[in-house]
Amino acid sequence: MVRAKFECIKNTGGQIHLRPVHGGSKENDEFFSATPAGQIQLMVLNPPAAAQFIVGKSYFVDFNDADAQAEREKAIMKAAGLAETIAKAAGLEPQAKVPEPPPHSQASRVKQTKGP
Repeated sequence: MVRAKFECIKNTGGQIHLRPVHGGSKENDEFFSATPAGQIQLMVLNPPAAAQFIVGKSYFVDFNDADAQAEREKAIMKAAGLAETIAKAAGLEPQAKVPEPPPHSQASRVKQTKGP
């Protein structure tokens, strides 16, 4: 994972602009030394989501390998389902239900986009 720290410099009608932080604190100086330039531009259509980006506030941005994360989530779901199956076969009440995938996960996006 790579972590960067960006500051919101514009939020107009869902158009969000962020730039790397620079100065103001030891932490910002450390991030600036690793990421001295760049920009993130987003067009956010969900007003409550867009409202979370406040001009002048800083945000951490984490870059993770999406494919590797999806594989980890699938393995967890499979293991939980297997444990439930074993418990039922043994005539026991399962200790926990198979968890729902996190709302930001690849599995949840697939689930949410499937039709009836």
